[in-house]
Amino acid sequence: MIGALSASPGSLLQGEGMTDNRTQVFDIAIKHAHTIEACVERLTVMSADHELKLVAQRLSRLAIRAVPSAKQS
Repeated sequence: MIGALSASPGSLLQGEGMTDNRTQVFDIAIKHAHTIEACVERLTVMSADHELKLVAQRLSRLAIRAVPSAKQS
């Protein structure tokens, strides 16, 4: 399992540990976002409209989930 994601779901990190974990998870997310961007560009070149539609639907659902809650500043 990836180190940044290996903490058990019930464990609570506080202070610097929590910040480090958030940074690690964010870095992983950005890396994967770049990968997805490259795949979308490749699918566009290939005129893979159906696959692009599926990716767009999945990313739309993800974007809705990624909106921060009001309690987080």
